[in-house]
Amino acid sequence: MSGPLRSVVKGMDSEEREFIMRPVKQGMEKRFSEVRTLLECIEENVPEGAPVVLMGDFNDVEGSAVYEEIIATGFVDAY
Repeated sequence: MSGPLRSVVKGMDSEEREFIMRPVKQGMEKRFSEVRTLLECIEENVPEGAPVVLMGDFNDVEGSAVYEEIIATGFVDAY
């Protein structure tokens, strides 16, 4: 964790941190699940070797689990 969120969480006790971080963690898990579903759909429905352009705002950053999952399947970040 970095940036402003780190500063906010740093001064909290564990109960306060859990209260703040629970929705953040749930959001991360939800995005990962949705990307897995999307990638599985592509794998099941697009002929092997066919070109695929995957575009969208995945509300995540380079290095995140979502980003790494997309890259691991062979997609290239054009940004």
